[in-house]
Amino acid sequence: MASADTFNIFIYGKGGHVAMPNLTVDPIVTSSRFVNKSQIIASREINPSNTAVISICSFQLGNSANVIPSSAHLQGTAQTFNNKLREEFPGCIERILAGTCETMCSTYELHYGHTSNN
Repeated sequence: MASADTFNIFIYGKGGHVAMPNLTVDPIVTSSRFVNKSQIIASREINPSNTAVISICSFQLGNSANVIPSSAHLQGTAQTFNNKLREEFPGCIERILAGTCETMCSTYELHYGHTSNN
């Protein structure tokens, strides 16, 4: 049976009014870049003969049309039949997350949980 590990990511920036985006550190842009970059893990870093899927399934930011939020909350899963890959996933996700956040002047928290199927 495939592992189905879940993770929660919080990305922190600096919110503000859309009229002055230059005064913000936009977690929307940072989160979007992370989601796009995270897709290379399964498509470019893992041997195609191994089954592996990383999915970002929840993307929550702000609640206003004219305010850039100060944080983002993403949730996802990483699934594979390969135990070695399973152990590598948290490091792969954190490497991409850290690089993206550093580039965008943001900070983050990553909470990664292993699920055991017997």
